[in-house]
Amino acid sequence: MVKATMLAVLAVLLWNSDIVMSICSMTNPCKNFTVGNDLVRPDEYYSGNETHLNVTLTVDVNDVTFDWLTFQRRLYNGKMPGPTLRVRPGDILNIKLVNELGGNQEARPNNVPRHPNNTNLHVHGLHVSPMEPQDSPFVLVAPGESYQYRIEIPSDHARGTFWYHSHHHGAASFHLNGGLAGFIIVEDDPAVMSDELDAISCPNNCESDVPLLFGPWFVYAVYSPLLAFRSFAVLQDVWGDDVRLPVYNVTENITLADWLMNPGNEIDYYLTNGQLQPTITLKKREIKRFRMLSAGMWELLFITIEGSSCEMQVLALDGLYVDRPYTVTKAVLGPGQRLDIAVKCSEEGSFKMKSAPSADDLLSVGPESIPYTGVLATIVVNDTINAIMDFPEELPSRPSYNADLRNLTDEQIQGRFVVEFGAGFEFNRQPYVSPTYYRYKDEVDTFQEWHILNNNALKVHPFHAHVHHFQVVSYNKYEGPYGHFDVFVGYPSMAYFDLQGKLCYHQYQGFDASAVRPDPFPLVLTHAWNESWTDEKSIYHPVGQWRDTILIPPLSNVTIRLQLHRYTGPVYVHCHNLFHSDHGMSGVVQVVGKGESTSGAHVAAGGIWPGTCRRSDVYSPNGAGGIPNHAGTPQLYVAHCGLLYLVWATALVMFLSL
Repeated sequence: MVKATMLAVLAVLLWNSDIVMSICSMTNPCKNFTVGNDLVRPDEYYSGNETHLNVTLTVDVNDVTFDWLTFQRRLYNGKMPGPTLRVRPGDILNIKLVNELGGNQEARPNNVPRHPNNTNLHVHGLHVSPMEPQDSPFVLVAPGESYQYRIEIPSDHARGTFWYHSHHHGAASFHLNGGLAGFIIVEDDPAVMSDELDAISCPNNCESDVPLLFGPWFVYAVYSPLLAFRSFAVLQDVWGDDVRLPVYNVTENITLADWLMNPGNEIDYYLTNGQLQPTITLKKREIKRFRMLSAGMWELLFITIEGSSCEMQVLALDGLYVDRPYTVTKAVLGPGQRLDIAVKCSEEGSFKMKSAPSADDLLSVGPESIPYTGVLATIVVNDTINAIMDFPEELPSRPSYNADLRNLTDEQIQGRFVVEFGAGFEFNRQPYVSPTYYRYKDEVDTFQEWHILNNNALKVHPFHAHVHHFQVVSYNKYEGPYGHFDVFVGYPSMAYFDLQGKLCYHQYQGFDASAVRPDPFPLVLTHAWNESWTDEKSIYHPVGQWRDTILIPPLSNVTIRLQLHRYTGPVYVHCHNLFHSDHGMSGVVQVVGKGESTSGAHVAAGGIWPGTCRRSDVYSPNGAGGIPNHAGTPQLYVAHCGLLYLVWATALVMFLSL
């Protein structure tokens, strides 16, 4: 008995030590990896007292190692993530982007995964010119080449959390899912900050200003065909990537890649600053500022801190301060979004920071969206801070070009536009064409009202506009159409239907009516779970919020307003599920100078207008089918596709109630 007990204790000690890792290898893989190392900040470059920051970002293939496993990724300067670039309003950010990758595969057509070794750079959220050599997403930096960016940050720029990533059309999602991303911080001015905010912010208190970049950079498991494209190994196959794991045989018939993709081994980790579930240390009643960024492609993060002793207060969204801080129990991040929160814990202990979607979250986003579930970091609270720290109550104001637009009159709104995301990869009924194929044109410095439609009944689409932040103005009743893929053998096509399940007259460019039959699962007319917005449904951004990226729910019509402030040139507008964007879910809005022509835009795709279905439907820039602009509390319109959605929802509720 004693011998058995000693053996059991020895086994436990071995399992929890580095010894077990020494017997794991590329040919003898283990499911366990070391977690809990202290959080490491990304490398940082700072303009300091200068008025410019000169940086070189070199893109090359580098090894990434977790215990016994080494794999390769395309990275900036050999690090995952890339360095943080810290600047101030009025600075010039000079970035030399150097591409040291190998050659590409043969030419492929537009709007398909291609050219994994071409790259460029997008400074996401910065209000700067979209023209070269600034934030043009249409620059091509081929293997062996370099490009000199000169990004002129205006003196009235918002101070906050922004980021950069590769954005070459056809490879943007592959690069992002591999780790090509990093922070840009436009630093605060202590002169206009409260003492409480200054105490948790750079430049005076950088130790309390914590960058947290979340990326799906350690995901191999394939749980189902629907989730297959989350796996980096699958993405490598799709892109024809030659940077692969060496072929290690785990058994005679199973390679290391097979083992990693096996869902039973659960190799499905979001990394935080390139680390696996690192430890963040706080003292009791100390406050720190977490700058959180979701650099993923598919996943939605529903971030909570377990237990009830840790408070979270929202300070900023997508780089812009909110009007006043407010408390949340859940921080929701979609692809590309940022959230600055102040965190204080009142008890000592160890608390998991994790993404934990609720039943309501899962029902709201639809069965084909991908809410992530897992631990992101551990907060360890010990000791007690000597000084008394309070949450900020006052925050710096936003720039004048981000003033409240909700009370604009019709006469003040000088341009209106509809953006419709389809069930396939269409943007306003056709895929992306080219940088000069404009879907809409209007003059600089005009106030705009746009309606963003998602006609997919099963998934969220994150909407992102380059250059300009926008304000959420209303959630409108959705009146169709909806897009549906007929997955039955013999009918491998997509079509638009009205809410009664009848085939729409207005389809999309290239529609083949002979390949489609009536929808076997017509949409149920009444929307399910139609509830007022609450904290539990916080992925639906409240009216009045300023963002550069928002989640458009299934079957939704969201009104936004913005000012096409200062800059002329092409504004790239797209779904920030970059896999969708790479396949064509993107378009170009051209901003022209005062008095210049706004004609020639391809608003309709082959004569088909976004948001229309029946012959009698008239395109209205005030909303699809003339939908009115409703004010007031936003509503959740979560629809379901007949029997399929009802069965899925019922099964989900039963599972979560177990």
